[in-house]
Amino acid sequence: MILISGVIGAIGGALGALAMAFLLPKKPCPRCAEPLPRFRKPSGARDAMRGGWDCAACGARVARNGSLLSEEGRDVST
Repeated sequence: MILISGVIGAIGGALGALAMAFLLPKKPCPRCAEPLPRFRKPSGARDAMRGGWDCAACGARVARNGSLLSEEGRDVST
């Protein structure tokens, strides 16, 4: 009985996460305002571990929270 409720909870959580991913608006690039892709392909180890995008339009490196990153991966918006 406990195993069944765990499986049902896992499926419900996964469906909730997918619904949030599709319903949240796309983030814009902070440099050129082009919408960033919803799903990303990591360009390196930092992107794979911490998230983020490389803008296809202007080449800017964008953090997962939508802020602009320097070439070293540090936030430059502050």
